Amino acid sequence: MKIITYDKENQLTELQIQLIEKLNNDIQSVLELTINELADSLFINTSTLSRLIKKLGFENYSKFKVWVAGKYNNIKEFDIQEDDTTLHNVIDNIYKLHTYALDETYRNLKMNQLERIIDTIHNSNRIIIWGISRHSLICDNLNLHLNVLKYNSTYLSNYYATIQIIETLGAEDLLILVSKSLQDAEYHFLIEIASKRNVQIILLTINKEYKGPANLQKLTLENTEILNFYIDNPRYVSRLMLINIIFGMLIAKYHPTHNEEYQDYYLAIDEWHEYVKKMK
Repeated sequence: MKIITYDKENQLTELQIQLIEKLNNDIQSVLELTINELADSLFINTSTLSRLIKKLGFENYSKFKVWVAGKYNNIKEFDIQEDDTTLHNVIDNIYKLHTYALDETYRNLKMNQLERIIDTIHNSNRIIIWGISRHSLICDNLNLHLNVLKYNSTYLSNYYATIQIIETLGAEDLLILVSKSLQDAEYHFLIEIASKRNVQIILLTINKEYKGPANLQKLTLENTEILNFYIDNPRYVSRLMLINIIFGMLIAKYHPTHNEEYQDYYLAIDEWHEYVKKMK
């Protein structure tokens, strides 16, 4: 499994990509050697290795080494035994995968990015949420949380209805899209028509390379090889945690007296319970 990863945003040279491949094949050297020793083992200058580390987003070799050690130990802790198909091991694997997904999501949170997103949500007039069927649980959960805080939010599962609604939105409104890889044409069309109307867009995706128009804020989600063992299931747990984090941040920044805002919700639930009693 690759510990050190990169994408187009890092703007690596061919030599730097080859160096990453060598480092991934010998992670133990990164953990044990100094920067001078590691550079010598790779037959490169220390400055060449330093430039690579900075391009990967690390201030210096020490911080890079600490990050590699943490990632390495994390993956070792969640070692998946794919060949053991006993029921106990299946349960153990699923537990490890879900725990790993939560941990990776937490490690990769970017506070400034999250704060911009909650500011956009709070300042929007109308909020439309859409995601293809497999993301319905995430979309529905987000919509419920926003409704509880009395945001004018709607989750639409019908694609054509979503198109019609977007045509009524403006610059004060928000479209939230949830997509795994952004490969479906439906997402790109919604982004296109929303952008024409200057609608703000928040995109939750694992696609690191997609930039999008100026009116789009992207929250890049984790995508690690270990999570491909049981397809998407572990990722749903981490997505739900992320929705709860956004909800908690909204409460902390904009709804410090949120218990009062819950009263209408609780009252409606109580009325429903009373109604059921009468029906009996």
